[in-house]
This record gives sequence, C-alpha cells and structure tokens, in this order.
Amino acid sequence: MKSPEGFATLLLLSLLPVILAGGLLVFSAFSIFKTDLGTLNLCRARQLEIQNKVAKKLERLLKLNPQALKLRLAEARAQKALALASKSANAAAIAAAEAFLLKVQLQRRALGLKQEALISSANEDLASEGKELPRRLRQEWDFHSRAVKPWFEGTLHLGPRRIPSLAVAADLKDAAPVYQPVPGFEEAQAWSQTWEWDVRTASWARTFLKFQGRFERSCSTSIYSESTAWSAKLKKAKSLSKGFS
Repeated sequence: MKSPEGFATLLLLSLLPVILAGGLLVFSAFSIFKTDLGTLNLCRARQLEIQNKVAKKLERLLKLNPQALKLRLAEARAQKALALASKSANAAAIAAAEAFLLKVQLQRRALGLKQEALISSANEDLASEGKELPRRLRQEWDFHSRAVKPWFEGTLHLGPRRIPSLAVAADLKDAAPVYQPVPGFEEAQAWSQTWEWDVRTASWARTFLKFQGRFERSCSTSIYSESTAWSAKLKKAKSLSKGFS
C-alpha cells in the first residue's frame, strides 16, 4: 500500500502542469496589462503635452485679433486721409498722410509676421512630435516587454496616424488678417495614432499554456475651448482585443 507521502508526491506531480499553466496565465495577464497601459499612457501624455503647447499658441494668436482689426481700420482711414490730402494739393498734408499710412502698413506687416510665427511654431511642434511619437511608442513597448521575452513572443505594428496642423483660417487674404478656428475645429485639430501588437507564448511554454492574442490600440487628442481658454483633452479612442486562442 502506497504511503501518504508518495500519494501526495504523485498528486503534486500530476497537478504541476495545471499549476504552471495557471501561474503563467496570471503572469501573462499582468504583463500584457502593464505593457498595454504603459504604451497607451505614453501616447496620451505626449499628445496632451504637445497639444497643450499648441493651445497656448492658439490663445496668443486669437488675442491678436483686436489689434489686427484696429490696424485694418487704421489703414483704411489713413488711405482716405491721403486721398483727401492729394485732392487739396497741400504738399505738407500729403507728406504727413503718406508717413502715417506707411507707419500703419509697417505695423500691420509686423503683426502679420508675429501671427505667422505663432502658426508656424505650432505646426512645427505637431509635425516634430508626430514623427517622434512612433519611435517613443516602440521604445516604451520594448522596455515593458523585455522582462517577459523568455516566456512570450510579441510584435508591435504601428498603424495609421493623423498629425494635424493648427486648424485656423484667416478671414481675408491680408497683411494681418483675423484668424479664427475652422468649422469643426475639434475634429480638424484631432491627433491620432494607432498600433496593434501580437503576443503568444514562447514555443517551450506552450506545453503548459497555449496563448495567442492580437490587440488593437489607439490614442487621440484635440484642443477644446473653455470660455476664453483652450486646452488639450482626450478624444474617444478605439480599444479592442481580438484573435485570442
């Protein structure tokens, strides 16, 4: 008759594959969650940081609109004053009117350059980080998945992305126009990045647990108005997992 110790040993050996499979399953779920969350959080954080920088430049651009309107009206008045002075044939009055008109025109050109610089800087921020973000995501994914590579095999596939420009439009083709957000600004300003990754147990571990899954992820942000302030917020993004086996 077998001893209780021998029976316990046989029972433990028979349950060992189940125990290993259960442990590997818990470990895999935690690792997948950690890798997924780390990559997603990085994408959101980088997008929000850059979009908030762009939002500040948008605020500054819009705050220049009253000055743009004021100088536009000033130029119109200066042109009328010059026309009246020209009719009077008064050389001094003509010279004064021309000098004032030139002064206003130079002020408008300076303002126009300031507006263009803000738009250009915002677009450079978006374009630069838009190109950099995929590299950062791959780096983050590699960092989190490094610890589980002996047990799991995975591949990250970066998908389509949409990098916006500052979604504003000028009211007129002018030296210093009035800029306003385009209709449907939140959609036009949306920045999105998609990716998917495959994960499966390593060949040696499939004896205990056969697991394979494909995960699709994306993050998206835009800029939203709150009274006179503008700030970046998350947009609803797709989050799916499929192909489990």
